Amino acid sequence: MGVNIEIKVDRPGTDVADRVAELLAARRSDGIEQPISVSSFDEATLDRVKALDASIDIAQLLFDLSADPD
Repeated sequence: MGVNIEIKVDRPGTDVADRVAELLAARRSDGIEQPISVSSFDEATLDRVKALDASIDIAQLLFDLSADPD
């Protein structure tokens, strides 16, 4: 079973993307192989994750403000 890690960015410039990539690399080096994807609404965060480790699957979350809830 896979896992999705959503990175929520409330302050630009934080190192959350770096820490997530480091933790996933540590899991792989410990021999833990599990499908993991990283998602975020923040494109720059996903770009940073991918730059740190191209093997990590990423997914950009979107929110349609024009959608009518009715």
